[in-house]
Amino acid sequence: MDRVEINVQTGEVTTVPLTEQEIAAIQNAPQMLIVRSIDARRLRLALHQLDLLDKVESAIATLGKAAQIDWEYATEIKEDYPLVVALATNLGLDTDAIFTLAAFLS
Repeated sequence: MDRVEINVQTGEVTTVPLTEQEIAAIQNAPQMLIVRSIDARRLRLALHQLDLLDKVESAIATLGKAAQIDWEYATEIKEDYPLVVALATNLGLDTDAIFTLAAFLS
């Protein structure tokens, strides 16, 4: 493993091998979980394109008023949001595919 060093005065770029201590520090560093979020409009468009919107909305209707309010009024939806996780599990949805598609919709 190498690191890149840039001399800000000269602009010179050099590649330097990492020391064993640096490699160990990288390997032992806590892993960061990246949680994607998407605006509600894009998520609904992605579900519609995948022909899943009606299925998801029908499922939400059975979950009670709180879930319906969350679905209807949330402006941003996170991938790890309990409602999203529950729907994905119960309906067998691929949240990775849905959020990836939604990210590309404008």
